[in-house]
Amino acid sequence: MQKTAFAAFFLTLSALSAQTDNFNDGNDTGWTRFTPLAPFGGTSITFPAGGYRLACQPSPNPGATGPARVSSLRPEAVYTDFVACVDFTGWDVTQDTSMGVLARLQPNPAPGDLNGYALTYQGNDRDLELNRVVNESGFKISTIDTNITLDPAKNYRMVFFGLETHLEGRIYDRDNPLIPLATITANDSVFASGSSGILVFSEKNTAIAATFDNYRGSAGTAPALQQIRPLTGGLNVTWNTEIGLSWRLETSTFLLNWSPQDPGLIENGNTVVQLSAADLTSNPLRFFRFAKGPVPF
Repeated sequence: MQKTAFAAFFLTLSALSAQTDNFNDGNDTGWTRFTPLAPFGGTSITFPAGGYRLACQPSPNPGATGPARVSSLRPEAVYTDFVACVDFTGWDVTQDTSMGVLARLQPNPAPGDLNGYALTYQGNDRDLELNRVVNESGFKISTIDTNITLDPAKNYRMVFFGLETHLEGRIYDRDNPLIPLATITANDSVFASGSSGILVFSEKNTAIAATFDNYRGSAGTAPALQQIRPLTGGLNVTWNTEIGLSWRLETSTFLLNWSPQDPGLIENGNTVVQLSAADLTSNPLRFFRFAKGPVPF
């Protein structure tokens, strides 16, 4: 078998592991509650049936303290490229409830001084929004009317990810998780990195509540190479499969033009890409790298 030279294998490493919480322990250790209306007795955070329920009564003085809102943040995990996903259910359709995911939050937020991005679903308006949040005020950078009435008795998953300036949000039905019910995209460069979180709020200052579960925040951890195993005239390249931003294997012969390889197969939690003997024979010198791509469900 002809030997293949591997001059380089490029990896972009993430220093942070994924942040996860299914709330089955009945606490929110690792979270920082952001409750500007707590001094007025309007905020409630509970753990019904292994979920994480954020609720808030109307603000007594919205002109001075802002409308009803409550958030919970993961400030210890700061990402540039990111994915944050969470399941949500149980909101009140009679109220003006919006719920969603926060990302690229700037450090040390305070009432009236929360900055970053928000992906939210408006329960009454049935639309999906991407907002740039500056001083706790939302500035729409993209909005779509989903024309889909979500059922608060069912479970949905919201996925928010960012690759450089590209921001994208999706909503999935947990009973049919292969195709998103709605997708929204935008490009914005104001906030390049930051932490993540979840939120519920009301623009009309009504009582609000929603239950979250199965949170995961990640930078799309760089794959750990498992092995490069020779086959008869070819190679298998194997790496661990991480839930988060997806990765693809790219190859080059001169470090100039990079070609994506077949997506490969998932085997026992690993991704396996096979390079054929014919391909390696025609190009025996090969460079490899991982490239970050969109987030799968």
